[in-house]
Amino acid sequence: IEILAKTDEPFNKIALKLFELPEKSVLRYYLIMKLKDLPKNMKAQKRLLSSWIVEIFIEQLNSQDNNFITSNVNRNKLIISDGSPISNDKQNGNPKKSDKLQKEFYQFLLENRNCFDKETIYQIIISHNRNDNLLYFANMINDFQFVLKYYISLQRWDESLKVLATQQNPDLIYKSATVLLVNYPVKTIDTWIR
Repeated sequence: IEILAKTDEPFNKIALKLFELPEKSVLRYYLIMKLKDLPKNMKAQKRLLSSWIVEIFIEQLNSQDNNFITSNVNRNKLIISDGSPISNDKQNGNPKKSDKLQKEFYQFLLENRNCFDKETIYQIIISHNRNDNLLYFANMINDFQFVLKYYISLQRWDESLKVLATQQNPDLIYKSATVLLVNYPVKTIDTWIR
């Protein structure tokens, strides 16, 4: 793939061929190589490529999660049908592979944090319902207003107050004061006093 990334072959031709492959890791690796080779002044291309790579990562994570769930359901059916216990070996669902991919994804986000259009990345992650990844990204780019709104929308008042306590940002406090006072008054006032 590194050789393909360095050739003079048109990007769109190679990308389309790799896109047709069932294994998207090859395409993802190719796109990462191309992203690294882009000059800093090609910001639009960097944003486009980085968004595409995030989409591929998220799809792969979802696919691995679905495979893990399916394998667990099938193992549970085995227990029910023959009554014999199975080992609690998580290796059958292959979470180590998923953990590795998750770490690669987080590393990619860290290394390319300046390439992203945050709203686009939020939409990609939200569309796949990857809440942990969403919060990781928002915290990584220090978008604490988004984190606070997220927790408030889920009525997770303690987490909301933790964000306010750690940030001590007057704007965040003013924007969330009413909703927190109405829904969680005692703890909100305690947090403000501290």
